[in-house]
Amino acid sequence: MEVKGAPGPHVIIGDFNSLRISDYTEEYVQKITSMREKNSWDPPMNKVVEKMDELGYVDAYRLALFQELNNRSNLNWSEDQVLYQQSLNDPKYYRDNDFATCWAGTRIDYIWLSHSLMNHVDRVEYKKIDSNASDHFPVTCKVFFKKDIK
Repeated sequence: MEVKGAPGPHVIIGDFNSLRISDYTEEYVQKITSMREKNSWDPPMNKVVEKMDELGYVDAYRLALFQELNNRSNLNWSEDQVLYQQSLNDPKYYRDNDFATCWAGTRIDYIWLSHSLMNHVDRVEYKKIDSNASDHFPVTCKVFFKKDIK
């Protein structure tokens, strides 16, 4: 399934103001919730991330983490897809604020790869750039494609 108006392989990038709750330990989610309650803000939301997952998009950060923790230097998406999806709720992937992209210590900026792109992806490298130029940290994703892509 793809986003209407975006046929074929593509990437969606931006500030989604949404959390992937499985990026965090239960204790860290409670800390985020408490901070938001204290400031009379809405509780942490994850609806956008859930929708992107539902639509078949791949979170480039979590894909890079999946590759690192599973020693996958090259992806075989037909085999790795199920393992990647299972990894989204695996506690070994908790990173709390190690990869925060905003001042609040949470990751709300995402790079999403379309499902149709994944059969062509060999590997990804993802990084956060430490900068005080904004209240968000820039993120980059270098996508390496399989040699047989045309």
